[in-house]
Amino acid sequence: MPQKLMPFITASFVGTLCFILPSGAHGQERVPVSKGAIRILKEVPLSSEIPGHLIYVNPTEEGQLVRKGEVVIRLNDDLITAQHLLAKRKAASEVEIKFAEVALDKATVDLEVQMEANSLSPGTYTESEIRQSRLEVKKAEAQLEKSKEDKIILELEAQAKGVELKQYEVESPIDGVVTEVHRWPGEAVRQGDAVLTITDLTVVRAVLDVDYGYRDLVSVGDSVEVIATGRSVAASAEDNTEQSTRPAGTSILSDFGGSPALPGQTNGNQRPAPPGRTAGERFTGTVTYISTKLTAGASRQLEVYVNVPNRQDGQGRFLLLEGVEVQAWILHQ
Repeated sequence: MPQKLMPFITASFVGTLCFILPSGAHGQERVPVSKGAIRILKEVPLSSEIPGHLIYVNPTEEGQLVRKGEVVIRLNDDLITAQHLLAKRKAASEVEIKFAEVALDKATVDLEVQMEANSLSPGTYTESEIRQSRLEVKKAEAQLEKSKEDKIILELEAQAKGVELKQYEVESPIDGVVTEVHRWPGEAVRQGDAVLTITDLTVVRAVLDVDYGYRDLVSVGDSVEVIATGRSVAASAEDNTEQSTRPAGTSILSDFGGSPALPGQTNGNQRPAPPGRTAGERFTGTVTYISTKLTAGASRQLEVYVNVPNRQDGQGRFLLLEGVEVQAWILHQ
C-alpha cells in the first residue's frame, strides 16, 4: 500500500470508530430512557399517638417551612402534666427512707444496750427479749430496703408519666414544607388522625421506564442525567392526540443536549414555554432501585428509581415537583 495513503486511511478509521462508540465520558454507556416523571420521595402525614383535643397546630397554612424536631402539634395535657408533677414529687421524697433509717438505728441501739447489760449483769434480759430485739433489727433493715425499692419504683413511674406526656406533643421528623393542614386547634382527634402533612422536596425520586433490552447496562449506583421538560405527565397525556401532527423524531424539546427555547421562542414544533417553567434544567441523580417486574403491556419496560437532589429558584421554590415529566440518560460504567 502506498505510504501516502496511510495517514488518510488511519484518520478515516479513527473517525469512524469514534462515531460508532457509545457517547459519554470515561467509557460510560449512555442508556436511553423511554419516559420519566418525578415523584415525592418523603411525604409524612403527622398524627397524634393518642386521642384528645388539639390546642396547638403550627403552621396552620400550607407552604410554611418546618425544621426537624420542631413541635408542630400539641394536645391538651393538663391532666397528665399534673400526674407527672405528682409522680416526680413522690419520687424525689426521701421521707420513707429516712424514717426507715431512724427505725433501724433505734432497733440496733436497743439490741446493743441489751447485749451490753447482759455482759455486765447476766440475766438482765431474757433470751426471748434478746431474740425479739434481733428480729426488730432485721425488720428495720427490711423496711429500709423496701423504702429504697419503693423510691426506685416511684422514679420509674415518674419516667413513664414523662413518656406519656410526650405523646401529647408531635415533633416534625424531617425538614420540610407543610403541604396540607387536616385539623385545627380546638378540634377533637382520634388516634392516628392526620393533622399535618409535611413534604421534603430537597431530594425527589425520578421514576424512569427503560427498555428491558438495556437491563445489563443499568445498575444500582449508576449516575443519571435528568432534564426537566417543563411539562407535567397529565399535560403530556392530553397532548397524545397531537403526536400525529408532529414531524417524525420531534419531541417536547427538540434537543435535550442543547439550550431550551427561551420564553416566547420555539424549538421546531415546541410551543412557547411560559416564564418560570423548568424546561431544560439539568440535574444529576443516582439509581437506587431497579424493579423486579416489567411494566404491563408489550413494551417490556423496567422501572428504575433514581434519587435526584432538587434545587430552588430565586424565590425559594423547588424546581422539580410531583408529576413533572423528565428526560434522562443512565450513565453506566
